[in-house]
Amino acid sequence: MWVTTFAGVLLLGAVGLARQRLGQGTLQHLSLGVFPFVVGLFALVQAVENLGLDRPLVAWLGAPRPAWAGLAAMTGVASLASAALLVLSAAARRGVDLPPLEVVKVALWLVPAMLVVGLGALLVTG
Repeated sequence: MWVTTFAGVLLLGAVGLARQRLGQGTLQHLSLGVFPFVVGLFALVQAVENLGLDRPLVAWLGAPRPAWAGLAAMTGVASLASAALLVLSAAARRGVDLPPLEVVKVALWLVPAMLVVGLGALLVTG
């Protein structure tokens, strides 16, 4: 997994350099606070595995369920992720520092709408 991750980072970096979209100016705007956060997430995941807290979750995820439940779960996760990215990217384009509470407020009306549309599309096509 690590080899794939680093290969992807190197490939994206090479493409950015080739297209002249990645340079010293870009690296200066990189938030260094992200790195401790990511390392902390790795530590958290390892701690959950070491404590054995992942076993009940893995068993629950492996249990058989109706097809509609899987579609609803996929739609829910995709809706949450895309709503968060949509709101944050729109705010970043406008140069707005968006407080977390505002993201939650927007997500409260955006996510249910995306859930309905996404689940409907999955049911029609699936």
